[in-house]
Amino acid sequence: MPYGSNKTVVEIACVTYDMAKVVNPILYHKPSKVYILCPLIETGIFKEMPYPELYDIILSGIRKGCNDVTGIPSVPNQFLSIVRTLTGIIEAEKKNGDVDVLINVSSGSSEFITAATLTSVMYGNVSIYTVASKSYYDNFEELRKALYSDGKLCGMTKTTSDPTIIPTYKMNPPDMDLVCGLRIREEMIANKEQANPKNMIRRLKKTNMWTYIPARNAENDVIQKEYMYYKRHYVDKWLEEKWVQIDADSKKMTLTDLGMKVMMAFYTD
Repeated sequence: MPYGSNKTVVEIACVTYDMAKVVNPILYHKPSKVYILCPLIETGIFKEMPYPELYDIILSGIRKGCNDVTGIPSVPNQFLSIVRTLTGIIEAEKKNGDVDVLINVSSGSSEFITAATLTSVMYGNVSIYTVASKSYYDNFEELRKALYSDGKLCGMTKTTSDPTIIPTYKMNPPDMDLVCGLRIREEMIANKEQANPKNMIRRLKKTNMWTYIPARNAENDVIQKEYMYYKRHYVDKWLEEKWVQIDADSKKMTLTDLGMKVMMAFYTD
C-alpha cells in the first residue's frame, strides 16, 4: 500500500544487520526515492563480517519497491555526522519541490535512530516510523554461538567507546487546551451529540477550559466573536497541526490518525 501522500515521497533508512525491517516498509510505502545509509565496509567491524553480501541482498529487495536508490557510506556510531547527512538529504530534496520524507527508525545504529528522531522535529515535512518484529528466525544454537564468548553470555557487543552526550533541541508539547478541546469534540461525537461551534463552546465553558471573554456590545455580537475565536483558536489550529481534516465534498471534519495518537499520548488524566 503506497504512502498516503499527494507529494513526492522520499524514504531514508540505515542498514546494519536487519534486512526485513529495511526492505518490507519500502515495499509497503512504494516511495519515489530511497536513501540508504550504509557503513563504510572497508573499515571497522563490518570488514570482518559478511556485510557486503547482506547489503547487496538488501538493495536488491529495495529495488522491487523503488528504482531510485542512493547508497550513502557513513559511520553508524558518529551522531553529528549522521545529523549532517540527514539534514543534507532533507535540504536537497526540499529544493526539488514539495516532498514528504519518511525515516525508518527501526533499523540502524542507536546513533542513527537518535539523530533521525531529533532531525524530524526540526522539519515539518519529515516523519519517522517504526516496524515491529512479528517473528524471528529460530536457530537458537547459532544465536547462542553469536551471543556467547569463552562460555560467557556477552551479547552482540564485546567492547564499547566512552559515553557521548547527545545534543538536544527543545520541542514544546502540544497546547493543553487544543488537545483537551479535541478530546471533548470526539467524546461528543462518540455520544451522538452534535459537535457544532455552539455546543463546543458550551462544553468548553462547562469544563472551565474557555478563557476568551469578548467585549460585550450586544448579545449577537458576543456570540459572533465567540464563534470566530473558536474557529481561529481551535479549528484552524487543529487543521494546521493535521489533527483533523475536512472532506472537500461533504465539508465534514474528521479526526486523523495523528490527532488520535496525540489524544492518546497527552493530557490523559
